[in-house]
Amino acid sequence: MSLEQAISELEAERWQSRYQQQLKLDDILRYQSELTLHQQTRINIIQAQLALLDGDYATSEQLASAVAQRQEFPASQLAAYSLLMNLSNLKGQYEPAFYYMYTGESLLTPESDSRRRYEIYSSSANLLINAQIYDQAESRLSAAQQLASDIGDPKLLCSAQYVQAKLSYLRQQYESASHLLAEQIAQCRSINESLFVGAGLVWYGRTLAYEGQHDLAQQTLYEALTSLQHNGFKAGIVKANLSLAELYLRTSQFDRALAHAKDAIDMGAKLQQWQDLVGAYQIAALTSERLGNLDDALHYERLLQRASEQSLVQSKAIRLAYLKARFSSTAEQQKITLFKTENELASLRKEAALTHRWLIVLGLFTTCCISALLFVMLIRSRKEHRHYRQLSQTDSLTNIFNRRYSLELAEKRYRACVIEQTPFTVVMIDVDHFKSVNDTFGHAIGDQVLQHVANQLSLAIRKRDIVGRTGGEEFAIFLPGSDEEQAKAVVERCRANLATIRDKMSQQIEITASFGVATATGGKLPLEALIRRADEALYGAKSAGRNRLIIYRSGKELDSQPSQYEVML
Repeated sequence: MSLEQAISELEAERWQSRYQQQLKLDDILRYQSELTLHQQTRINIIQAQLALLDGDYATSEQLASAVAQRQEFPASQLAAYSLLMNLSNLKGQYEPAFYYMYTGESLLTPESDSRRRYEIYSSSANLLINAQIYDQAESRLSAAQQLASDIGDPKLLCSAQYVQAKLSYLRQQYESASHLLAEQIAQCRSINESLFVGAGLVWYGRTLAYEGQHDLAQQTLYEALTSLQHNGFKAGIVKANLSLAELYLRTSQFDRALAHAKDAIDMGAKLQQWQDLVGAYQIAALTSERLGNLDDALHYERLLQRASEQSLVQSKAIRLAYLKARFSSTAEQQKITLFKTENELASLRKEAALTHRWLIVLGLFTTCCISALLFVMLIRSRKEHRHYRQLSQTDSLTNIFNRRYSLELAEKRYRACVIEQTPFTVVMIDVDHFKSVNDTFGHAIGDQVLQHVANQLSLAIRKRDIVGRTGGEEFAIFLPGSDEEQAKAVVERCRANLATIRDKMSQQIEITASFGVATATGGKLPLEALIRRADEALYGAKSAGRNRLIIYRSGKELDSQPSQYEVML
């Protein structure tokens, strides 16, 4: 087999067995002195991909950045930008990620290699999914799917199906996601794309857990973990361990939940996967407390606070990075347009040298047009900025604050209450039997129910209070300056308002909710811990039969007895 054939074969096997790829690469590198410059560039891309799988992000970035400068090899250059985009996405460095996205897309031409065009669009879609910019992600995904279909390569169809299924899951379209993931796993398994099989199994296992199929979810997630360990994909291994920890916590198997949370923490800390670390630290703290390891629980609480801060910074950076990259790209296009306009003006000046008066008139007219154009662009840019800021703060379905922004506002109000030494209360809310509403009446009716719930909760609170949607059918209300008695009054208004929803809908649907309440005064514990207490109280309300309020009571407040709840039907 020639060197060219060996390199082409290795390129076709990317993202498969890490060990087998390294063996084949070592065989090729024995003849490194015989490689052409183009072949060496392609080898560098393969080495960068393997380094990414290993979690050696510095080496991967160094190799890919060098290839990105090789304009004489456009296919390899596009592959490098795609890899750099994926790498920055994994590292949570969204500003360079969006820069690589726009730069890579700007390099695409009708003559570009179809596979490289697919890689750019597929990577862009995955980045935009993680940034929760779903409309832009769908347009890139559609282009990638069309290219995969035109090329007819099963491997490209496999990866495109994975991105589509992941998008459905993150948009909480669980029924569609379950169907797509089953198809994607079967497609990828048939061509031995074990990395995408493992990644798909992680999301499929999470879907099964959401549906309550715990045994099948456990089997699926262990299969995912084995597949990802075989490929050596460390970021995926972290996600698989975290998913298993969440499953075992849900089934009250605290020892196993803690073990998998620790595995996720050990590897996730090295990769600085802050969002996954937040979940792992939360589980480790809660399970340690349940197992009686209070020192460990306190240790994980401290680590959780740091990870939460990093995750919040990262979440803010995503939207800002996208807007900045988009603005920079638009500004660059405006510069090009302005440059072309100036060249045309220069040509007109030369041609109109004999008619000085008309030259002045034309110059003034053109200047006014450019000024007006720039003014219009400035106004449009400001409108877009306001629009995207609002999008980043509100939930698209209910038009109330989303989870990220409601928590950000709550943190500010909580700090103010600490300074003023006034109480702060958290109310966690879960719409009772919402899944049965979706199953019986369909998701369109379910969406209407959520919109009515959000509206009625908003009507029940004061101007200074905060209401946000924190999950599918989950909501949170933050009450600065309110103690338990005042919180009870708010909850009672909420329950009364929810009872009116039945009369507002064509279907006679009885809507109730379960409420968990926790109050703190003087900043004795972090807001995250207060929210977890309210969550725990909510869990107790659901376990006790739903349609009720449970108030968290700590042991210190009840004569050193174990933690109790105050129940109000």
